[in-house]
Amino acid sequence: MEGLNFMIRLARENRWIRGFCANRNMGNAMEISHLLYADDSLVFCEAEVTQIRHLRAILTIFEGISGLHVNWQKSCLYPVNKVPNMQILEENLGCQVASLPTKYLGIPLGAKNKELEVWNVILERSEKTSKMENNNLKYTIGNGEKTSFWNEVWIGEENLKTTFPDMCMLSLQQMDKVAQVWSPQGWNLIFRRAFKDWEINRVAELLQVLNGFPGVHAGPDLPVWKLHNKGCFTVKSCYWTLNYSRHLFLHCRTAVDLWNIGKEWGEEGHKKTSGGAFQHVFGGHYGEKEMKEVMME
Repeated sequence: MEGLNFMIRLARENRWIRGFCANRNMGNAMEISHLLYADDSLVFCEAEVTQIRHLRAILTIFEGISGLHVNWQKSCLYPVNKVPNMQILEENLGCQVASLPTKYLGIPLGAKNKELEVWNVILERSEKTSKMENNNLKYTIGNGEKTSFWNEVWIGEENLKTTFPDMCMLSLQQMDKVAQVWSPQGWNLIFRRAFKDWEINRVAELLQVLNGFPGVHAGPDLPVWKLHNKGCFTVKSCYWTLNYSRHLFLHCRTAVDLWNIGKEWGEEGHKKTSGGAFQHVFGGHYGEKEMKEVMME
C-alpha cells in the first residue's frame, strides 16, 4: 500500500487530485487526500470529472504494478452535500454511488459528531480494548509507584477489585498505588469501618493472597503481556485476541477437550516433531501453530 500512498501524494502535489483542508482556523492548514489502513482505502477529492479520471488512472496503474485488484463492486462514491453531476462521476470511476453516513473501520463516517450513535460505537470499542488489556496485562512490581493496588493485575490472575469487590468497597485506598499500601512492616490497609463477623473470612482470604508478595524493591514496575510467551506486547497477539478469541471452535466443548488433551500429551513428553502431540489427538499433520491457524480461519 506504500506504492498507492506515494502515487496519491504525487497526484496531490501536482494538483491532479485535491483533498480537503483541516485546521484552517489555526493558520496551519493540512490538506488530507487519503487514508489507508490495510486493504481499506478512503480517498478525498473534489467533485470534478478530471480528478475522478486521475483517481481511476492511479488505481488502474496500481493494480497493474502491484498485482492487487480493486474490488469495484464493493467500492463506493460518496457525495458530500449536494453534487449535481454524480451520474457522470459514477460512470468515469466505474463504481456505485452511496450516501453518508457510512462506516470506515467500524467507525461512523459522515454522521454528526454530537449524535449518540457515533460515540456509542467508539465507547464500546474502547471498553472492549480496556477490558482485554485488564485481563491480559500483569505488572511485575519494582518500587510499586506506578501500579494500582486494587485496579491492576499484579498478584494473582485478576485485579484485587474483581477478586475482592466487597473489600474494595470498604477500602479508603481505592486509588492508591502498591507502594502507598506497603510498608517495611507489611501491608497498611485502611478500611472505612470495623468488619462484621461474616466479613472476617474475606479479610483473611485477602491477606492470604497478599502474603505471597515479597515486597517492593528498587526499579520501576514492569508490564507483562500475558498473551506473548516473552511477555512483550505485539499487535499480532492483540489482534488475534480481539478478533478470534471468541471463535465458534473455542465454544465447542469437544474441541476444547481435544485441544487440552493434546497440550497435556505434549507436556508429558510424547513426540512433538512437526505435529507433536497434536498429530495424535487430531489424527493429522497439524502442529500447534497449524491448529491455531485453522482456528483463525
